[in-house]
Amino acid sequence: MSFDCESESNTRMAEGGNVPELGGYDYEFTSKAPECWECLVCHLTLKDPVQIEKCGHRLCKICMESLFR
Repeated sequence: MSFDCESESNTRMAEGGNVPELGGYDYEFTSKAPECWECLVCHLTLKDPVQIEKCGHRLCKICMESLFR
């Protein structure tokens, strides 16, 4: 997967057990990922990225799904 900057579903549950955690990779990378690979919701590196057609914003799949619940 690659993204031009002009990119397994995360189904873990938060402490309460009923709210899914936000997506994104919280790993330490060997180098800084480009800012355009950052999710606007969880502010982590995109995981299973999706792009909103009308505005072009990119979000983690689980973050976008959590917005529409």
